[in-house]
Amino acid sequence: MLTYLLYFFSILEISKSMMYQLYCDYLKPKYGDKCTLLFTDTDSFCSRIQTEDLCQDMSQNLDLLDTSLNVYSRIQYCVKSMI
Repeated sequence: MLTYLLYFFSILEISKSMMYQLYCDYLKPKYGDKCTLLFTDTDSFCSRIQTEDLCQDMSQNLDLLDTSLNVYSRIQYCVKSMI
């Protein structure tokens, strides 16, 4: 039982580390003071980003974002994210 808990904990910690890396290495340098981290959850975070067109910004960096739940007809939809 302890082994499963350790695996679970490790996966969550790796996930958090990847999320913070995205925020610190990509979002903050790109948007500066126009990007604010509002709150975090176990596997997600909510941030406020002030930009002219967030959808266009997202479409330029699909390799960094999981957009698999977007509507198929939108430019940000990416099948690669589902793999």
